[in-house]
Parts: sequence; structure tokens; C-alpha cells
Amino acid sequence: MKERSFVPTAAIFETTKELEKFQNSMLRPIIKSLNGLLFEYFQNYLILQKFDMTDRTYLKKMNLLPLFY
Repeated sequence: MKERSFVPTAAIFETTKELEKFQNSMLRPIIKSLNGLLFEYFQNYLILQKFDMTDRTYLKKMNLLPLFY
């Protein structure tokens, strides 16, 4: 099994709130490690739904995002 790659965490100081510490030490690395998987999933979804994003401008792509939520 491939070892999980190292994801640097945000700096945690004495003044950092407990919730922020949890987010920085636990949630942030998990979300960053899933980034590639989520990207591939979304690309596959676009292909299955036959959305052609190659000829669209950035603004048109941003206008399409509400359709997916």
C-alpha cells in the first residue's frame, strides 16, 4: 500500500482557537489529500453529462457551476 504523502499543516500558535487548531491539524490535510480524487471525479462527471468545457471562457465556466449544486 502506498504511504500517504506529507501535507504541511498551517501554523498553530498559542492564540489559535481550539476549533481552528482542529481544522488546521485534522481537516485541512484530509481535504488536501482528497483534492486530486475530487478533481478526477468532477472531470468524469462532466464527461458523463457531456459538458464540453474546452471551448468555454472562464466566465461561462463560472456561470455553469450553480448547475452542479
